[in-house]
Amino acid sequence: MFSLKTNKWFLLLTVMAACIASVVIVQAQLPNLDAEREKAANVARAREVIQQARSVAGFELVQTLTFKAQTERFVKYFSVQSPTKVVENDKTLSGKIEAEFWFPDRFRLKLKSDTLTGFDVSHTEILNGELAWRDPPMQVRSFGQDRRVIDVGDVERTMLMQTRTAKQQVALYTLGWLLQTPSSVAVEMSYLGVANLEGQQCDAVLVEGQEGFRKILLLDRATRLPAGLAVVFYEAMRETVIVEAHAFDRRFMRDTYARARQERLARSKPPQRHEVIWRFLDHTTINGVTLPQRVKVTLDGKTIEEMTVGEYKVNQPLNPKRFEGKPEVKY
Repeated sequence: MFSLKTNKWFLLLTVMAACIASVVIVQAQLPNLDAEREKAANVARAREVIQQARSVAGFELVQTLTFKAQTERFVKYFSVQSPTKVVENDKTLSGKIEAEFWFPDRFRLKLKSDTLTGFDVSHTEILNGELAWRDPPMQVRSFGQDRRVIDVGDVERTMLMQTRTAKQQVALYTLGWLLQTPSSVAVEMSYLGVANLEGQQCDAVLVEGQEGFRKILLLDRATRLPAGLAVVFYEAMRETVIVEAHAFDRRFMRDTYARARQERLARSKPPQRHEVIWRFLDHTTINGVTLPQRVKVTLDGKTIEEMTVGEYKVNQPLNPKRFEGKPEVKY
């Protein structure tokens, strides 16, 4: 049994240990409080610079916006012309963009482009409130090990993929052109600091949403206008290899396609960081709204596409029937 004197020392040591523990806990919490304050300050700063840019560009006046653009995509590829001949080529592929934005919740984006095989591809992404779909719809994909088998789960996952793709594609354009996303695409913003874009000082704002939506807005510090939109991703990119050979000799063609497969494998690269930047250029003011006439797209510093806008219409009536439809997939 402890004596009274021993108990006093025991109580004193207990109190001292508790005080020390309290100090340690408070000190551990202080960095967290600082981090929370810094995060809140970055969110407030992001909202401030976005609001300034929207006000300067007149985006608050926009209820509807439509535009048409011509595109040129610059493609480098390897042409397999025989089992022993592979040639590096480049080609410019033409395309068109038609955008119809009716804020806050109706959008239509039609994309059309030539391909290396000579055929053009075209599809339209449509948003109407919470609904989003593609026309023509996506082909149902098998997500199982046996890709020949399709079940109900595959249909649901393909539908979700189509919805996500449509929403994020439209949000990419509305964010770049008007610094806002559709009402069905909720995002959070945070100020990253000052970035240099081809010698131009810009405020960088990180925009994040659900399902991997992550973009960086670049706003010119001098004019307050949108200067660029950056997308950073990690991917194992593969150089394009196609067969450009025609012969009646079955063995020749078989060996040519075998060489093409070898080239694709040989030119595969491990996942690495890539950066795509949409550069907004040659701004013009239409009915009080300042918009870019030209957009240059670069991948890791190399120009891969250019868009030239031929016509803008601001706050003109739109036909609501163009936004009608329902999500579906193709079997």
